[in-house]
Amino acid sequence: MWGHGPWLRHPSTRRASTLTRLLRSQLRRFAASGVVNTLADYLAFMALTKSFSVPLDRVWIAKLASGGLAMAVSFLLNRGWVFASRDARSAGQVGRFLITTVSASWGIQLGLTQFFSSVWPLPGLIGFAALRRMGLATMAPGIFTEAAAIKTAAFGLATMASMGWNFILYRTWVFRTARS
Repeated sequence: MWGHGPWLRHPSTRRASTLTRLLRSQLRRFAASGVVNTLADYLAFMALTKSFSVPLDRVWIAKLASGGLAMAVSFLLNRGWVFASRDARSAGQVGRFLITTVSASWGIQLGLTQFFSSVWPLPGLIGFAALRRMGLATMAPGIFTEAAAIKTAAFGLATMASMGWNFILYRTWVFRTARS
């Protein structure tokens, strides 16, 4: 009796469906904002290092600035677009956001990047083997190296893990909404 159309469903089923749609929408917007944040970070980093001729042993200075820009972009997109927070008191959100984002960047990402680079580099080795099978390693041997594949895989896996951490904490703690 309850399953013969959306208007006849049990109220709890309708609410669960609405929550599922909201979650999917937030996940899509979170992924899109992550692309924007990463692009802003990378472009600012490259522009700063190029414009100011930053030597390789000092690129961390440019990374601090570009990372700060990316965090600001991330906060604004996640607060206003991804989670549509309407809380007028953003100071608490900024603090919770920084705790979450810094713990993900310097805790999760650093640890997992090191783990997948030196302790268990198998994902990168598999990636490099695929590059070799496609012939890319011989076409650009200075770019498609085993070390680059290992570091890229480690960076990617660590980033995915930190994105999961960030999404859960942004949704439930940083930009939480009052539940009725």
